[in-house]
Amino acid sequence: MGYSHYWTAPQGFTPKQWDELRAIVADFLESQFEAEIINGSEYENPRAVPPCVDEGAIIFNGSGETLWLDRHETRFQYCKTSQGLYDATVVAVLLCANYVNPLCAFSSDGNAEQLAAGTVLATQLIEQHRAQVKADAAAAGEFNHA
Repeated sequence: MGYSHYWTAPQGFTPKQWDELRAIVADFLESQFEAEIINGSEYENPRAVPPCVDEGAIIFNGSGETLWLDRHETRFQYCKTSQGLYDATVVAVLLCANYVNPLCAFSSDGNAEQLAAGTVLATQLIEQHRAQVKADAAAAGEFNHA
């Protein structure tokens, strides 16, 4: 298959898991699009489209295949990135998917060094999300006690 990343979510994602994943990756993917990392810019793609992060799927393209993470898909899937510019973005999104749904198994042709940038991005996104959830809970607690 070439340099690819693989995943399977045998039970798909629950609505709560999917909402959490969308909360973690939506702004990140928009920033990656604005930076021309996930719009096929390596090949001067004149039809670049913004990422889709909706109730049923997370979809974005790059210099290889389109990553299409479907909330309800239970079969084995893959995305061949050929280590393109958007490779770390794909890895980060798939690791975040595994974070919200531990049954979403991720594997890759890449070794630890090749996955490092995506792993760092995923860690940052998850930490930012945790901090936001904590801040939101604190604000709600303050509001309810006022």
